[in-house]
Amino acid sequence: TENTSNFSAGGVYVRGSAARVCAWDFAIDGNHADFTGGAVGIDDGKALLNRDDDPTCTPYPGAVRCTAGEACSTLSRNSATHDNNYPSTGAIVSTGGGYFGARRLRMRNNTGHYAFFSTNGNVHLNHALIADNTIGDQLAVVEGSNTTNNGLTVLNSTIANNAISGSAQTLFSVEYYAALVWDIIDQPRQRAFGTVPSILSADYLLVTNQLSALGP
Repeated sequence: TENTSNFSAGGVYVRGSAARVCAWDFAIDGNHADFTGGAVGIDDGKALLNRDDDPTCTPYPGAVRCTAGEACSTLSRNSATHDNNYPSTGAIVSTGGGYFGARRLRMRNNTGHYAFFSTNGNVHLNHALIADNTIGDQLAVVEGSNTTNNGLTVLNSTIANNAISGSAQTLFSVEYYAALVWDIIDQPRQRAFGTVPSILSADYLLVTNQLSALGP
């Protein structure tokens, strides 16, 4: 918590295809990067948070839980800004060819151009709360095509009350693959997709009636 980078990856940095970070009951809070990855920056590696289903991650016997009495599994109060402006790729979580997978994540009160920005990577959220963030453009952008490793998956999650100031007023732009299943999305007067993915699964959604669930 409370780390600062004058470039990228303010809190956690994962680099290399064989590199990974595994965490349970974590608090990644109050970190800052001037350009991108205010909380987490991934360059070809993996960040796996509360991923009990991944055999490559097992809890370390001596690991210490987050502070007693404090909320756990939080990614809050992080920022990716420079001189009070939003860099064009300034994201709270940034992946370049990597994988960000989180369960039971509470992501609140962050500030950046995007919440998630991925190039040739994958963002996978399950049982997440994404709320009360201040976003300069779109909530999540996932660039890259022709492989299922380039996609956005949001399952059993709630997205609500995020202040999104981008002129397009869209939540997501995804080139190749997106799945939104069993989600609550309460973002009035905003469209779900700017760039509609080539492959889209959108099922069992509870959405604000002003939200266009499938595209512009």
